[in-house]
Amino acid sequence: MKSKYNFQVKYNPAIIIEEGSLLRLPEIINSGAYFPLPRRFILVVDRAFHDANGDLLGKFVKDIKSEALIWPFESGENAKSLPGLMKILDFCSKNSIKRDDAIGVIGGGTLCDMIAFAASVYLRGIHMINIPTTLISCVDPVFGKAAINHGGVKNLIGSYFVPDLTLIDVSFLKKDSRRYYVTGIAEVIKSAFIDSKRSVDELEADMAGLVGMDNGIIDKYVKLGIKVKTSCVLGDELGLRGKHFRLSLGHNLADILEMADLPDRLTHGESVALGMIFAAYVNGRINPGSSHLLSRTKALISAAGLPTRPNSNAIQPDKILDLLRKSKKNYDKGISLVVLNDYGKVDNANNVDPEIVKEGIGYLINE
Repeated sequence: MKSKYNFQVKYNPAIIIEEGSLLRLPEIINSGAYFPLPRRFILVVDRAFHDANGDLLGKFVKDIKSEALIWPFESGENAKSLPGLMKILDFCSKNSIKRDDAIGVIGGGTLCDMIAFAASVYLRGIHMINIPTTLISCVDPVFGKAAINHGGVKNLIGSYFVPDLTLIDVSFLKKDSRRYYVTGIAEVIKSAFIDSKRSVDELEADMAGLVGMDNGIIDKYVKLGIKVKTSCVLGDELGLRGKHFRLSLGHNLADILEMADLPDRLTHGESVALGMIFAAYVNGRINPGSSHLLSRTKALISAAGLPTRPNSNAIQPDKILDLLRKSKKNYDKGISLVVLNDYGKVDNANNVDPEIVKEGIGYLINE
């Protein structure tokens, strides 16, 4: 008689959204509630954040019972690379970081993403605390995937990884530059469309408050973003069960635009906004029943103060079409796009007609 054994590995990552949560970091680490008290704890901090808050960080890190090291780090897309990764791994190695030690990161999405990838591969994985400080990195925190750029391709090298703990303190978001705060609203819009018509309706009504940095409104939509992200990741951590891909709405084109060498380089959120408009247009041509979503998408993006067309004549439709054909997000030999068939109904459109794709690029540029 054959016996069947089912083994399931589970872990319980935590996300805390609380004003002042950063100041509780020593208490959280010392408690051992999320992982055993490490012998050493490295805190990698975005240099700009460190320059503004270095004295504060120095004071509360002294209360951590572990041997704690603060490392100011230059962030940005250029740092999110193999040389940047090696810098992190070499630092961990030189400081004799072991499997029972931990690393933390304070900064925006690119730095959080790179540190998460480093934590996932160093010694096959060490404990990590993620502390995002921008709206986009709070709405769309490192949770499920981590990666670095390579060869001009965004997130080409990566892994599936979830930090042990994510701390979100929305009071820090108001310290971000205006452009980078607004860029985060693109991920809020994406989350609302993935969730439901009700969320889109509420966001439309709340947009002025979100743009105006109302604390209560920010808190509401950070929670929405995390709700949507965790619902897509948990149970599909490796992206094999048809849930994880929904988070890529708008990202097929966004990954290309963000890495493009343009006179006025687009931020991640600006690229996602344009990618959502492009996807809505193309899907409206493929599936006319979804055409009503294009005007709604554009209206929300415009209300947020995000671009509805790229501010550059350097974009080449044929080159973008070629890059879409080579995209890592494709599931077969043709072009795949993550599209929205209706509120809350995300799908993969495979083998999309290249002429319709090119038409969509033209619409975005000339709209």
